[in-house]
Amino acid sequence: KIQSDERITTANELARLSQLRHDDFKRHWEKNGMVQFKNDKIAILKRAQGAQVQFIVAYDQLTREGFRLMSIDEGATVLCGGLGKPEGVSKGWFVKPTIFADVSNQMRIAREEIFGPVLVIIPFESEAEAIEIANDTPYGLAAYIQTGDQQKAERVASHLRAGAIHINGGAFNYGSPFGGYKQSGNGREGGVMGLEDYLETKTLHGL
Repeated sequence: KIQSDERITTANELARLSQLRHDDFKRHWEKNGMVQFKNDKIAILKRAQGAQVQFIVAYDQLTREGFRLMSIDEGATVLCGGLGKPEGVSKGWFVKPTIFADVSNQMRIAREEIFGPVLVIIPFESEAEAIEIANDTPYGLAAYIQTGDQQKAERVASHLRAGAIHINGGAFNYGSPFGGYKQSGNGREGGVMGLEDYLETKTLHGL
């Protein structure tokens, strides 16, 4: 279940699926209108509060100004959602949950953070390509790996340029250092590394 009620900077908005799984996802969605894994519906709903309103407004403008560009001219497929509020919602800052498939990593919806209920699915052919796509971003706060192969999880995680790697939905371990790579920031908060930022280092020479 993909669900969030607040702005979460580590929320997963990009899904990289093998080409086979990507195509299965599309076919299942087009046939059934929903996707089921282990009898659990994938549901996406977002409520905007406070400062997040500006991101929802920006998303609304993005869809109005570039929806055709993103979904047709750039080659993405809209599996669900789009413009307007969700069904049965007439008030408040709500937007339709939207899923894009057939996305390349050069499209705007893959390059920019929307902070809305949008899932972008990018297919890949090999493990190396998946790693390359995942690292081809100016950000690096968190990354996610879904696999039944522990060795593969550890191998791929070692190549991902992100501060936190969540494997098979693993939750954040409180007390661990938190921070990112690249434009997601320098330094860490939490854990021993977080405390070290408050210390002054002194060296003695000549003794």
